[in-house]
Amino acid sequence: MSTREPKRDVGLERRLNLVFALIDADNHGGARLDSGWLRAHVDGYGDPANETAGEANTGRQRLYRDIAELRRVGVPVEVSSDEDGEGSGYRLVRERYELPPISFTPDEAAVLGLAGDLGGSSELGVFARSGWTKLAAAGLDRDLSDAAGTVFTAANDLARVPNSTVAAVLKAVGTGTSVTFDYRRDRASATQRRRMDPWGLVNHADRLYLAGHDLDRDEPRTFRLLRVSAVELTGEPIAHPDEGRDLQQLVAEALARGRTTVDATVRLAEGRCQELRRTAAQLDADGTAHFAGVDRDWLVRTVAGFGADAVLLTPTDARRDVVNLLRTGGEEHR
Repeated sequence: MSTREPKRDVGLERRLNLVFALIDADNHGGARLDSGWLRAHVDGYGDPANETAGEANTGRQRLYRDIAELRRVGVPVEVSSDEDGEGSGYRLVRERYELPPISFTPDEAAVLGLAGDLGGSSELGVFARSGWTKLAAAGLDRDLSDAAGTVFTAANDLARVPNSTVAAVLKAVGTGTSVTFDYRRDRASATQRRRMDPWGLVNHADRLYLAGHDLDRDEPRTFRLLRVSAVELTGEPIAHPDEGRDLQQLVAEALARGRTTVDATVRLAEGRCQELRRTAAQLDADGTAHFAGVDRDWLVRTVAGFGADAVLLTPTDARRDVVNLLRTGGEEHR
């Protein structure tokens, strides 16, 4: 195996050093740097104090070419010329060089945080960390404590559904192939083998749903993907295409038919849980939030999502569901 070091790109290093010198000058008052100063302080242009006339001319020409190359690739170097037309001062136009500040709404930041969390312990982790590194390098604050939708990993399906299930469904949708799968409505129900022409996956309120045409019921249906297992492609093309249906609406309508609403009381940590604060019908000075007629399922998952920052006081049956959800999530992540 060769141990030879990769060849250095001396010209690239010299131009980078030139840019750094211009940035530093801008940081210290925006002074223009003349060619003599640059040649004396940036490696690669010679030493004006100890060189022949020929060497001096070579150093100046190299500097001019590098400035021209930087401007060609988009580095906004402003050049002021003397009476002879030679560059006598160089300045980096900082407002045209730097990218504008990166900012996200709380919901956008929450999505990014969820993506990073999802990939933290899987093959997606490399990409998630890479994305966060680039955003951080551009000045993004990673603190998502005020994000409206920040959730605890155990409270959403994205981190709980096996990758193999997602991959099989996506392959079936992509190839237009019908599937069979095991479906269990809840822990107390028996597992059923179902047949479907799949249309797509829908992410609704942190839950994943498989939408398609149920071949057993002969009608459009949705199934929560967390309750689906043993997905197999039949090899048969689908006989019932989606025909442009809005799958998000299909899921929302299916859920609305079985929706349960409750009145609730939740104790919130100071300055936290913005989603719950905005949704509350009343918020007491001590941080106690009162809710009227909210979706029970949403309440359980959202309170669990905020962990110790939100404590569901009433109703007690929903409180038990929060505890069970957190306990299940903790066991799955051990």
